[in-house]
Amino acid sequence: MNLYQNCISKKIYLEQDVYPCYDEPVYKIEAQKLADIYATDMIPDIRLKDTEENNKPKIAIILAQDKHQKREEKDFTIHPAYVRAVTEAGGYPIFFAYDKVKEVLEWHKPQGILLVGGFFNSPQKWYIDKEEQDIDVRGQAYLDALTYAKQQCLPLLGICAGMQMLGGFCGAKIKKGFKQHLVGGDKVAHKISILPESKLAKIAQILELNVNSHHSEALMADKLGDCIMTSQSEDGLVEAIELKNSWNDFVIGVQWHPERSFSGSEDFRKKLFNAFVDACGRFI
Repeated sequence: MNLYQNCISKKIYLEQDVYPCYDEPVYKIEAQKLADIYATDMIPDIRLKDTEENNKPKIAIILAQDKHQKREEKDFTIHPAYVRAVTEAGGYPIFFAYDKVKEVLEWHKPQGILLVGGFFNSPQKWYIDKEEQDIDVRGQAYLDALTYAKQQCLPLLGICAGMQMLGGFCGAKIKKGFKQHLVGGDKVAHKISILPESKLAKIAQILELNVNSHHSEALMADKLGDCIMTSQSEDGLVEAIELKNSWNDFVIGVQWHPERSFSGSEDFRKKLFNAFVDACGRFI
């Protein structure tokens, strides 16, 4: 029985706006608009304007938070590159913020979960070195989404911090201090090698790939818990993971940003997101 089938939802659409931290207009919802919906005990149904579901796989995408120069409170945002990658692969994106994650996902019943990159706090116990700050509300939302995906055996793709959250959730440890990898999303940063027998290799159909890079934390290759390192950078960092005992045939984390456009990125982006959406489509 669906405990949330009687929940009342309020449809709300993402708008586009310009933010100082991005290279193009991003989709956003002001935090107060979502707070007003939650205050009435309704479930926010966050979608894009002028899109139709048409029996496409529903992909639940967690939102980021960014500061707009005209507002004091951070807005909920999503870079359009994530949206394009999902829609071009045939998926129908729906979005969720950080409150009542289980209720929102149970109401939507998505066929897959996309955990995007970003800067937020993961649990202290996941780090090699002692951390002063513990998990924050955004980190908890990622954990809630991971728990839901595992319970429902859903396909999941984690990108950058999304991969690190998948790794920590499955017993891996994280270390800070890799600022040499904080390059950016629109340029090639380095080369990676891919494990031949991995799911990632079957998708990519190649064993080497040039990637971008925008992170300063990384999973420890010798402390991966239930994860398997399926890709590695030239300096030895974990660049992709899969699971030893996966709850779905498609549970993959990648450290770089394959959704972004940089030299040579298009072919792999199409292959990865097509494989992800195809896996989600089997749950319709």
